Amino acid sequence: MSMNITPLEPLTNFRQQMYQLFTRRRDALFDLTDALLTTGTVLSPAHLSLAASFQRSWGSIYDALVDGQIDGQAVETLLAKHPLEAGEPIYAVDASVWARCDAETSPQRAFYHHPSRHSAGQPIVAGWAYHWITQVSFAHDSWTAPRKIRRLKPADNINQVAVEQIKELLQEYPDDAPLPIFVFDAGYEPGQLALAWGSLRAAALTRLRSGRCFYADPTELASTGRPQDMDTSSLALIPPLGLSPIRNMRLRIRSMAMFMCVPGTVSTQSLRIIPNAAPVVHDRSCVAR
Repeated sequence: MSMNITPLEPLTNFRQQMYQLFTRRRDALFDLTDALLTTGTVLSPAHLSLAASFQRSWGSIYDALVDGQIDGQAVETLLAKHPLEAGEPIYAVDASVWARCDAETSPQRAFYHHPSRHSAGQPIVAGWAYHWITQVSFAHDSWTAPRKIRRLKPADNINQVAVEQIKELLQEYPDDAPLPIFVFDAGYEPGQLALAWGSLRAAALTRLRSGRCFYADPTELASTGRPQDMDTSSLALIPPLGLSPIRNMRLRIRSMAMFMCVPGTVSTQSLRIIPNAAPVVHDRSCVAR
């Protein structure tokens, strides 16, 4: 009985091309990649040598990590040729943290927020952070297509790193392709993103952190008392930040809000605040030129 192996041909070709990009210790690196993709949580690299997909001795793992070489730019180019099937040009931008609390001699550690691990009662750990740009889709599955990754240094500005990676990604993006949308979580600063965005042909959707304050000129100035809180039950246009909080009305975000930048707009003279926003909200007045 003959077996139809046609569906496996793209995977076979991809693996052969990836293998060629491991320029030194390629056999050990390739087995290590298979072990990482097929094994769950492990305590150390030595445990990966027990994986069925790792066909070499345990010592070769450390040889690959110390002496192995990978053409990182070529890997990104190869991954760009395999986007999600029927996927929209929607990219999630976020950072993941590798906690290294006890590795005091590890270089360039920094303190980062961690969703599940705590230190001294606070969700902050010492470790390394990796900044990702990954294509996502509306399909009900867990498949994503990673496009960019960079390890953050302690002095890096995460907003500037994100825009730099987006600019690198858009260099290979066709001009006649649909407008890409980059989605950011509340850990990013929408003002810094908008200023660094410039004339990029892309849209940015950013979640605003609960409790965030904005200021706007009031319709009537109060002679005494604290600034009046604005009602966030409906849409509100907020003039640029940096105004004096003493003479300006205050807006405090009490619920999830979204901030979206769309290219081809006039200025940053207003921000649109949308409490309980829908997944995609268009605002044509928040991108800097």
